[in-house]
Amino acid sequence: MIRPAARFLRLIGIALVIGLPLSQAALYAASFDPIDMTSYLWAGEAWRTLGNPYAEAAVIVDGNPIYRYAPWFAVPWLGLSLLPSWLVELLWAGAMVVCSILAVIPLLRAYGVRAIPVAGFFVGWLIAIGLNGNVQPALIALLAWGVDRRWGPVAIAVAASLKAVPILYVVVYAGRGEWRRVAWALGLTLVLVAPMLLFEIPGLSVDAGRSLSLFSTSPVLWLAVAVGCVIAAFALARTRYAWLAAGTAVLMALPRAFVYDITFLLPGLSEGRDEVVSAPSRPIEEAEAAG
Repeated sequence: MIRPAARFLRLIGIALVIGLPLSQAALYAASFDPIDMTSYLWAGEAWRTLGNPYAEAAVIVDGNPIYRYAPWFAVPWLGLSLLPSWLVELLWAGAMVVCSILAVIPLLRAYGVRAIPVAGFFVGWLIAIGLNGNVQPALIALLAWGVDRRWGPVAIAVAASLKAVPILYVVVYAGRGEWRRVAWALGLTLVLVAPMLLFEIPGLSVDAGRSLSLFSTSPVLWLAVAVGCVIAAFALARTRYAWLAAGTAVLMALPRAFVYDITFLLPGLSEGRDEVVSAPSRPIEEAEAAG
């Protein structure tokens, strides 16, 4: 009696874990309107017509179109803003769905079928926000495949140039004494972000606004929790929990957070299996080879 009941409850739990985000994805698909993409299109149009991708639009609805990212990301939208909007919406949403699937592949490769419930949870949220037009699936896929590879600093720098707080992933490199990687990540981020100084940036582009972040409730509490998570990530840098701890630091440090930001934990889950770092000054690949 107990075992069938436990099995039934487990199936119910899995269904809820996967069903909630997938239901959100279904809703976004049914009422397809990639509103977050409008800020990217506007950045391209504003740069082309006004000379400033951060220029405020005449009409702003629900925070869009407000461009908040580094200038390099607006460059492809210079041309895309000239195409029919319906075509760009379909292509962009399709690309984000593909990125959502790619983002969970490292997790499935690491844990096999056991990871299907967790992968379903994350892919559901990623597809949902991708259909809403946000670049989040591309960032998570980049981080899931890249943080612990040779090109990890590039992945972190690109993510940080768009959403700032992912720069905290470098805490793992610092905790492992991989200072060259830290320098590369910080340097590349600076190169990508520095051109922002060439433009006049209105207050709305840097205003965190109301969200699920602790920052909206108490900046002091937000700062304390964020600092605590960074310290924990540094302390766990040589353990299998390194990237999960770093992802938690990123999540808790976001001054503007929404439900889908939980996907910043995914790269840590993908990289966490059987990972123990013992060599303080060698890249992970060399440490694994030596072990």
